Amino acid sequence: LARPVLGARPDPPGPWTYAADEAARLGIGGNVYAKYQWAAYLHFRNLPVRVLIDAHGDPFGPRTWSDYMKLTTLQPGWLAALGSERINAVFAEDQSPIAQALRIAPDWKVSASNGGVDVFERTQK
Repeated sequence: LARPVLGARPDPPGPWTYAADEAARLGIGGNVYAKYQWAAYLHFRNLPVRVLIDAHGDPFGPRTWSDYMKLTTLQPGWLAALGSERINAVFAEDQSPIAQALRIAPDWKVSASNGGVDVFERTQK
C-alpha cells in the first residue's frame, strides 16, 4: 500500500481545492454554504468552518435539509435561509443559481472568483 505524503492533496485540483484555498487566504471561518460534494474537503483542509450540510448528512434535521435545498435550487425563502442558518460565506460554481442571485443580493460581495467558482462573503455581519 502507498503511504500518504503529509501535506499532499488527496485529490487533483478542482473547484473544491480553489474554494478551500480562497477560504484560507481570506481567513473565512464560521458558518458557510457549499455544495454537499465539497463540504468534506473543506473539513479535510482543517478550515475553521461549519458547513451547512456535509457528507455525514444523517445528523442534520429536516429544517437544515430544507434550507440546503432552498439554497441549492434557489427556492422561495433562500435569502431567509442564509440568515436563519447564519451563513457568512458561500462557495458556489459561478453559473449556479445561488451564485447568480448573490451577485445582485444586498449585503453580499464576491471575494474571489476563478472563472468557475465564486466565493461570496456577507458584508453585514
